[in-house]
Amino acid sequence: MRRAQAEILGIAIAVVILILVVVIVVGLSSSGPKKPDVVKEVTYSKLAWSFVNAIVSTSYNDGGTIGEALAECGINNDNNVCAAVNNTIETILSASLKKRNEQYSFTAKYGDDTVMSYDKIDSCRNTNYGEVVISTRTGIPLKVGLKICIR
Repeated sequence: MRRAQAEILGIAIAVVILILVVVIVVGLSSSGPKKPDVVKEVTYSKLAWSFVNAIVSTSYNDGGTIGEALAECGINNDNNVCAAVNNTIETILSASLKKRNEQYSFTAKYGDDTVMSYDKIDSCRNTNYGEVVISTRTGIPLKVGLKICIR
């Protein structure tokens, strides 16, 4: 009778150990932090930088660029120039990022002053940011940035 009891006890211990191993493996595999999608993050990073670079170098009105018009808006605070470049940038953003249902935030800052800002981010767990710094004739930099929400 002792031998039968020892075998049953051995089997019971083996079953308990097996159950513990399965619980630990399942727990570790499902509760671990999600690995970031590196390809998606790099793609959005390139998109943010390329997009803001394209905007500031786009031809505008009298042969200048949008970046130059933004700089003039920051330097002179001319409402006509600011309104016109504001409408142009809003049209570009609506026809591209908004049409793709991207959440984004676009800012242009002359020194510490915000020249323009569009914040179309409702909620986002992770973003990528692209920024272009433009030298101005006053020596105060114009920083144009775009933050895109990673889906």
